[in-house]
Amino acid sequence: MEKNKLKDVVLVTTDEKAMSLKWEDNAQALKGIQVISDEYDLRDLQSNITFIGVQNSKEQVFVKNPFNELEYIEISRAEDNIFKNKIKYYKRIAFLLGAKSFSAQAEFIEENKFTMDVNGNISHRVVEINMDVKKEQIAKFNKTYNLNSEFTLGDNFDQQRAFNEANELVRKLNFQNEIDIVGLIENNNPSDQSRETKQVVKLQLTNELNDLLEMSFRINVMGGLFSLGANFKSTTESVKKIILNTEIIF
Repeated sequence: MEKNKLKDVVLVTTDEKAMSLKWEDNAQALKGIQVISDEYDLRDLQSNITFIGVQNSKEQVFVKNPFNELEYIEISRAEDNIFKNKIKYYKRIAFLLGAKSFSAQAEFIEENKFTMDVNGNISHRVVEINMDVKKEQIAKFNKTYNLNSEFTLGDNFDQQRAFNEANELVRKLNFQNEIDIVGLIENNNPSDQSRETKQVVKLQLTNELNDLLEMSFRINVMGGLFSLGANFKSTTESVKKIILNTEIIF
């Protein structure tokens, strides 16, 4: 199997199930998911791709790291891995632009639960969370994703070069659809006559992960065919909206 043909969601199962899946009634629902054999395909792919969280002889689901096409993460570990990677790159963009400090704290906004109709169409509904539980969620994300960094500019800092490198990183990471990040860079264009010395920006933390969870949720349509366990079901039953409140000083 060629690595460049691998889809964003990979289901690792037995060779027998991987081969016979096409005969299952609801197999069409998994057209966006790569189903591979642990005995043959997985071992072959591991020569070029890193699979984080592999447990031998166990059915598992892996999602592609949105920021590294040669890395797949076991789905229950994906939230923490992807969030920390995304915060790292947000910080990197601020650093490239010549920031003196970067502080960030995640804020839980809401949770949406998936439902699927008989035709395989997925919809979302907001989960009603009581105040105590919401406070716990807010405290959890505030504590886990909380960052304060200070930088010192080099003597030969080149603002035009920094601006170009930040734009290139945004393109490479496919952040062009994130208006606040694009705006942050535009506000630091060297050709402008003035520059903001402080910018407060709310950044989206969950976009990439939520797309992967929605794709993975479709595996549930296969009922008990795959032994993925309760952890997979709880991980994929809903998506969260989490923003990253950032303050950048130039």
